Amino acid sequence: MSDGAPAIRRVRWHHLLTPLLASLAAPILAAIVIAGWFLLAGVPLQPAKLAQNFYVLCLIQAASQIGMLGTALWLLSRINDPALPARFAPPSRRALLLGLGAAIACMLVFSGFEYLCDTFLHTHMGDDAARLPIAPRSWAQLPLGLLVIAVLAPLSEEAYFRGLVLGWGQRHWGQGAAIALSSLLFGLVHLKWLTPGGLDGWLISAELAAMGVVLALVAMRTRTLWASCVLHALNNLCAVALMFVSAPPP
Repeated sequence: MSDGAPAIRRVRWHHLLTPLLASLAAPILAAIVIAGWFLLAGVPLQPAKLAQNFYVLCLIQAASQIGMLGTALWLLSRINDPALPARFAPPSRRALLLGLGAAIACMLVFSGFEYLCDTFLHTHMGDDAARLPIAPRSWAQLPLGLLVIAVLAPLSEEAYFRGLVLGWGQRHWGQGAAIALSSLLFGLVHLKWLTPGGLDGWLISAELAAMGVVLALVAMRTRTLWASCVLHALNNLCAVALMFVSAPPP
């Protein structure tokens, strides 16, 4: 390296912890702000009701996603490692089309997988979107629900899992291990193995991990996180839209 050249900044292990901590701290802060607002307004706090309130849950989830997204973007902006597999580089038309095509393929394959599991294993994987507490159930809830599920979630998760985790794994263990690591974490962090748990939970976790593999491959192939964001956002959008149309509120 010649004199005066900037030092190469790579993804470090502590970079993987910072967005996770931010995603935990931000919703706690949001919950405190919401509770304070209720107290200042003279409205009695009812934790059981608030824990089931769609708008409160969406705001807390949005705070978590913004915390992860903000710190991940800040870290990615400081990392100048040329070997980083993907960052938010301007996408080409071909990259966006690849993300779109992968989204359609994933929806077909995973829909078939869920149908087979629900039919022969008597699971309820097809109802997973409907079980989400932040799934919109009225037209008034739809914009906020889609913002949280189909916009903020894909942006924050792609910046973290396919930006930082994938980059760190590739630097230390190679491409195959990086894809496996980022995909496994992606499947586990959604906590489906805990809620709903059981066979449904583990099958959904496996499905999410498989989705993580596809997302990682798209991000690596196109070298832009926008392509994997398109895939991720369309998948989430269709899941919520299908649930909303097939099970409209009474």
